[in-house]
Amino acid sequence: MKIKQILTLFCTILLTPSSLVGAQTGTETTAPNDDELTTEYIEESLGKELDAQGNWVDDSHLYIGSQVDDLAIYLDRFFGSPQEDLESADTNVRLVAGYEWDQDRGNDLKLRLRGTVQLPRISKRVALVFNGDQDDDADGIENRESDNTAGIQLNALDGERSRFDFTLGLSSGPSLKPGVRYRYKDSLGEVGRIRYTGRADYSDKRGFRHRHHVDLDYLTGDTSLVRWTNKFEHGERTEGVEWASLLSWRYGYNIDSAVAVILGVNGETEPDFPDDLLDDPEFEPPSGAPKSLLTNYLVIVKFRNRLYKDWLYVEFEPGYALRKRHHYEDRHGVFFGRINFEILLNRGRDRAPVEEQEVAALSPGL
Repeated sequence: MKIKQILTLFCTILLTPSSLVGAQTGTETTAPNDDELTTEYIEESLGKELDAQGNWVDDSHLYIGSQVDDLAIYLDRFFGSPQEDLESADTNVRLVAGYEWDQDRGNDLKLRLRGTVQLPRISKRVALVFNGDQDDDADGIENRESDNTAGIQLNALDGERSRFDFTLGLSSGPSLKPGVRYRYKDSLGEVGRIRYTGRADYSDKRGFRHRHHVDLDYLTGDTSLVRWTNKFEHGERTEGVEWASLLSWRYGYNIDSAVAVILGVNGETEPDFPDDLLDDPEFEPPSGAPKSLLTNYLVIVKFRNRLYKDWLYVEFEPGYALRKRHHYEDRHGVFFGRINFEILLNRGRDRAPVEEQEVAALSPGL
């Protein structure tokens, strides 16, 4: 039934006349005739303009202003990063229909809604958030955020380098999830950048937990960068400290396409015993604290392409992992992957006149 509904949805969208699409998204984005991704295109896509001295300036958003920061923001937005959606001054809502397969976990069909809706009539600091707890793409790591949530985000501080938000989510049950979120970023010389995001929240299902996400970016070209990502999570119901370390190369090879190659490892410091062993009456857990476990060595290639105008995307992500889910299992090779179709509904907080929009070269989904 899910497959039929999703296929019907996408057939309807693909057959929708462009005039109706324009009615949904305001005005149609005009892309340059040449599809080459250039530094000028990236700067304009972030809302910047050239001043009298020929420098790129931005009056509507706060950035640290380096080339690596601009490219990182552009690629994160193009790949649909949840972190960038949470911090965007625009409304960004993404409807994602995806098919996932894994040799260990089987196949799954998912339909997800995530993003932010700005509420300027209430306050420019208040936004409605869908599934705001989801981190950046799991990158081969099992996503434990299975519940759909909706909530409110209140921006208490938004500076050039720091941002602080209060959050209040509502999940099935119903269950309230109060929390806080802090982000800091700064340049590391002319070709480097660091970004740290920390979260803490409480819910009836998972108790209290805190999560930390650190990205180190290094510029390797006008449209490419290398990123080293480290993630840590600890809480009342985690398996000790759950962590992941990922090294990725991200490249935008034209205005409609981008690719990322990811190498990574992940694990936990206090892994649980598998359920089938705990159900065995003859099994006796060993004394002492369980040893830490490195769960996956993995490699992933991610392709993302804009299919139609600036609102329909497809993403294909094959991967391979050397996996060991618990100490009583041999490490074995696993193929996995996913294919996502994504609809992006975007509306800027303050729209420019139509004639200005026709001149500006906006990036996909912005």
